[in-house]
Amino acid sequence: MEAPLPWCVGDRVQTTRPAANLPCGSIGTIRKFFPGGDFCDVRFDGKLLPRLVHCSGLERVTTLERFAAAWLGSKRLELASRTQPSPFDQMG
Repeated sequence: MEAPLPWCVGDRVQTTRPAANLPCGSIGTIRKFFPGGDFCDVRFDGKLLPRLVHCSGLERVTTLERFAAAWLGSKRLELASRTQPSPFDQMG
């Protein structure tokens, strides 16, 4: 009898090791599980297409980690917008 999977479709997960143009710690959402439960289809944040990932290379992202990632992402955008002039600033 197979052990139940530690997560389900819709859960937020992150990679525990680098894989196929994804650095360790990449965060995404599980979209589908494949027969046997060894692989799942994950749509990673910032990526257009979902990726086939072995479930052993994933771990659940907690609510606190999601909040921190979102907060840090917004701060990076805020800093980037401060350091790069807007194209509208150069218009006469």
